[in-house]
Amino acid sequence: MDRDEAPNDRDLATKHNLPHPKVILSDGNVFSILAACRKAAIKASWPRLAVQELVELMMAQKDYDNVLQVALLNFNVSLEGDVAEEGQVN
Repeated sequence: MDRDEAPNDRDLATKHNLPHPKVILSDGNVFSILAACRKAAIKASWPRLAVQELVELMMAQKDYDNVLQVALLNFNVSLEGDVAEEGQVN
């Protein structure tokens, strides 16, 4: 989904005019995704209520794919294995 399209109700960053911080996901565990996103939102100075809304939204999702979709809508997501060291050519 292009971020220029109509905002999705799960895209809290756009809804609250917040930055889409970078997050690196290293595990396929739902709770590790939630924790990484929460930490990235706090580091990006999201307001406490927006972070709380994000956590509640992620916890309300029915499955892994929906949690990942929320992460993709709100963050610039990279997978740990895809992140190259600076100067390294893949």
